[in-house]
Amino acid sequence: MAVEQVAARAPARIRPSATAAEGIRATEVLQVEGGALEGRLSADEACRVYKGIPYAAPPVGALRWRPPQPVLPWHGVLQADRYGAACVQSAIADDSIMRQFSFAEPPECALSEDCLYLNVWAPAGKALADLPVIVWVYGGGHRFGSGSHPVSDGERLARKGSIVVSVNYRVGALGYLAHPALSAEGGGSGNYASMDVLAALRWVRKNIAAFGGDPRRVTLFGQSAGAAHVSVLMASGQAQGLFQRAIVHSSGRFDGGLMGAPMRSLAEAEAIGVATLAPLGAHSLAQLRALPADQLLGGARGIWGPIVDGQLLARPVDEVFSAGQQMPISLLAGYTLDESAAYPMPALQTSAGFAAFARDTFGEYADSFLALYPHRDDAQALASSYRVRRDMGFAYQAYRFAQLHVGTVQAPVYLFNFMHAPPLPDAAYHEPAPPGGFGSYHGAELWYAFNNLAALPWPWTDADQLLADAMSSYWVSFATNGDPATTGLPAWPRFDAAGANTLRLGGSAAVAVAGRPFNETALDFFCGFYRRLEPA
Repeated sequence: MAVEQVAARAPARIRPSATAAEGIRATEVLQVEGGALEGRLSADEACRVYKGIPYAAPPVGALRWRPPQPVLPWHGVLQADRYGAACVQSAIADDSIMRQFSFAEPPECALSEDCLYLNVWAPAGKALADLPVIVWVYGGGHRFGSGSHPVSDGERLARKGSIVVSVNYRVGALGYLAHPALSAEGGGSGNYASMDVLAALRWVRKNIAAFGGDPRRVTLFGQSAGAAHVSVLMASGQAQGLFQRAIVHSSGRFDGGLMGAPMRSLAEAEAIGVATLAPLGAHSLAQLRALPADQLLGGARGIWGPIVDGQLLARPVDEVFSAGQQMPISLLAGYTLDESAAYPMPALQTSAGFAAFARDTFGEYADSFLALYPHRDDAQALASSYRVRRDMGFAYQAYRFAQLHVGTVQAPVYLFNFMHAPPLPDAAYHEPAPPGGFGSYHGAELWYAFNNLAALPWPWTDADQLLADAMSSYWVSFATNGDPATTGLPAWPRFDAAGANTLRLGGSAAVAVAGRPFNETALDFFCGFYRRLEPA
């Protein structure tokens, strides 16, 4: 689809406002970059909701694999009453537990290259102004996701006194492809996904005051791949001043562990790009941009992700944080008890396989590793394999994020452990569950952080709702003050590189209890092991 065609059809959402007879009242008309828009009020008229706001030009045709360009102006009043399309991506199986974090179902949310849209939730009331802003960056392994999934609906956080913005960005090859032809055109390539998030933050700085938000009090909030984007932007000079706090769940982009291979250079990423596209007969810029989008959905896990492109990112994230040159802002980071429940490691699920992994991976430190994880028989090895995947992957990244940040810039850092297992219904998920079930699986905490339990017809209990109310209050308080302290809730101690304090959410505690990270010994082992491998 050519850029001109997209621009020509943009007025399709320019139409008369919803009427009272339709049962939904329109908000006041706002002026933002690009033109006028109006959203919709919630059923009780306590919240304003604006969906599908373009924050950049459609990245199609000649704009495919280019940094996001200025939004195309429109005439009339844009009806911001439905989500914009999610980026083209492969579908996640209906019986996958990770389906919860892909995208809202059609027809409201289509899939398209024309995907650079964001959504805003804000309290209603003319007197509201200078509210804290939470900008949500979804996860999905850099290959999936959107800002329109019910898990990240921002209404409940907005009702607690914040503005919430969810952002669509390009994923897969569309978001990360590096190629010599593209680099010759623009001086570099790759990292389009992070550039999209950066463009959305710039949009927030320019426009969020119209919704009642404070552009000087922005929290960038990401989970999994979204947390990796947060770490990249904290390490990029281009993001300075665009956000003042950060919340990261279950990831980062640091060296070490199962998710922390050294970041690729531009040249390395270009070689992958050439190898990926050559079988499709695409070599020139014209051929690259003429490829149908559905031919770009391939690529194994790990191919796509942020790189050191020399523009957005001059050095690997780990190097920037180790030198204390990241943004010195308040950080809230954490991980769940059962992060790896949907990510088995079959090679480690026997006693012999577990021991072989230890020897091959840790060499002379294998005995120290094995002492942390029972593996006497296959049943023990199976259970320990999930703990290893959790500790070496998701938890290590969040823990390393917190340790480096507090150790090099001494900014306030708060660590959480999410210990609560949501009440999954009796359903057949295709992932083989661990021996104890899915538990607090990767992403389970998001239903609580956004306080969106009502979006799922699960058998929620009063304890679930109590935890969701508490967790969402902590998150809004952090966005407001850079400190999650909340009246009436347990105190949350600061994380310290030596003391490693944390707040355990759920589990044996009714709501939360301060203590030590539940897997602190294992994480300290991995931090020490990977530091030994760092160049002097």
